[in-house]
Amino acid sequence: MIRVILISYFLLVISASAQENPITFDKEIIYKVVYQPDSTNKDDTKDEYAELRLNDTVSIFRTIATGRLDSAAHNAQKGNSGGLPSSFYADNITDIHYTIVKKKDSIIHQEVLHPDLFHSYYYSEPKDILKWEIKPDTMIIENMLCQKATVALGGRKWIAWFAQDIPLPEGPYKFCNLPGLILSAYDDQGHWRFDIITINLNKHGKSWLHTPNGPPPLNTNKKDFFEKKVYLRANLFELLSAEGRFRGVKPERLEKTRKFYQNESNRDNNWIELYP
Repeated sequence: MIRVILISYFLLVISASAQENPITFDKEIIYKVVYQPDSTNKDDTKDEYAELRLNDTVSIFRTIATGRLDSAAHNAQKGNSGGLPSSFYADNITDIHYTIVKKKDSIIHQEVLHPDLFHSYYYSEPKDILKWEIKPDTMIIENMLCQKATVALGGRKWIAWFAQDIPLPEGPYKFCNLPGLILSAYDDQGHWRFDIITINLNKHGKSWLHTPNGPPPLNTNKKDFFEKKVYLRANLFELLSAEGRFRGVKPERLEKTRKFYQNESNRDNNWIELYP
């Protein structure tokens, strides 16, 4: 059910008049993201690949699938999509729905709260929320000498390893402001992890940020964002019902659908940030 709705959503994006904010980049770093969606089930993990694209003033971090979909939306708007098959969108479904944009002093978090409802919000926070403690420990990662640093963010304690030989104060997700590129970052419970895959310091191009047809992402603050996300997850079935998504569905099927969304919500309890 969710896959079908998601494909419809991405086809909507392509057919819509997308709102674009091109970001010109000259560097690209690829990370592997491994995470545990349900804190009570360590055997259930997911992984995706994410891209960090940046220039001297701004960076954008998102899954590669999200980047491909945004590029497809841009090409469709310009009339260059060539009629991409629906399988393209099915192959690029992502379970990580946030995009992180870092500017000089701020971090902007934009996220679709749930792909079935398309509610998108963004909030900004200062970079100096990251109170790093640099440690003397060192480690070799991908033949590069890295140094350890720790930080608290979103109810988790994080460990990062950065390479001073690559003097970019950048990294995956919101992590930044260390004296070198972060090659690895993970929380101390082992629930979320980012590891370097490739580093290309001479890759040029443009990235687009898109929103589907309809209202643009709504500005909020971090506290309200989390309250909205918690409420939506707890009441997803009711919200979808109010939109008429299940009109005409037989009662026995409707009850199975309600249980499906309830189970999904119960399992989705281990967000990358647990609270503001």
